[in-house]
Amino acid sequence: MPHVLRDHEYAALGRVAAQASLLDAVVEQFLSDAITHDVEVGLRAIRGMQFEAKAIMLADLVTLRLEGTEHPEAILPHLEEARRLMHDRNEFLHGLWEFDADANLGVRKRVRKTGLVRTRAVSADDMNRTAQRLGELAEDLNWMHHGAAFDLGILEMESPGTWVRVTPKRGLDNR
Repeated sequence: MPHVLRDHEYAALGRVAAQASLLDAVVEQFLSDAITHDVEVGLRAIRGMQFEAKAIMLADLVTLRLEGTEHPEAILPHLEEARRLMHDRNEFLHGLWEFDADANLGVRKRVRKTGLVRTRAVSADDMNRTAQRLGELAEDLNWMHHGAAFDLGILEMESPGTWVRVTPKRGLDNR
């Protein structure tokens, strides 16, 4: 199979992959903390989950655990946009790249639900914009995670202005 993508398109594709990975890590940590203050338990509970499932579960837990605060109103639209952009990421990374008769670059992907093949015109600029927005969402959600940490019960005040993570309790010696 001939190489369809040129260096600048591969670079843009790499940026999409890197920023999507960052977003996935931020959502995973936020979800772990929304489940429990014990990081190890939270991460074990979500091990192997796909991004879509993590984002849906986080949205559900934010709605449940942060009800009555300003957090759900801010967080939920970001999670919905993240889900949409991760679908774009999947098309870019897992699709078949091709040129049409007019030499326009496109990515072809089979839609699982219908079995139909869909081709979408894509440029390096499109991928760069997607990568930039994925990075912005990761940064925003990371700040929102920190902002919700007290309300989620993962931080406690040690002294005025100093917050520490709640210590996990395990075993019979740590009740």
